[in-house]
Amino acid sequence: MIDLRRGDVVFYGERGEFTGKLRPGVIVQRESTLADSPSITVCGITSFSMPTHAARVALSPSPENGLEEQSFAMIDKIASISRSRVRRVFGHLNPDEINAIDRALRSWLQL
Repeated sequence: MIDLRRGDVVFYGERGEFTGKLRPGVIVQRESTLADSPSITVCGITSFSMPTHAARVALSPSPENGLEEQSFAMIDKIASISRSRVRRVFGHLNPDEINAIDRALRSWLQL
């Protein structure tokens, strides 16, 4: 089993309307539930820009997050996937990036 942390950038396989390929995502699930949960909550990551869309958080490429180009966490595409669909961890977001996602999630979900 892959050891996962909140803020990890992963490749996952998911089937559905918006997916059908191995894609990157960021784990947004609460850290204390990750070890025992059969499902993992992620926001997909895309390289397609929607600058005026409030449900996209910009992520600049860095050695730490493993992204190779300007990308965006898709806050409006939250998914809970089977843990077995997580293929590998290839990076981790920094605290500022995680905080920006947290703010966007709170706004999107009106929390």
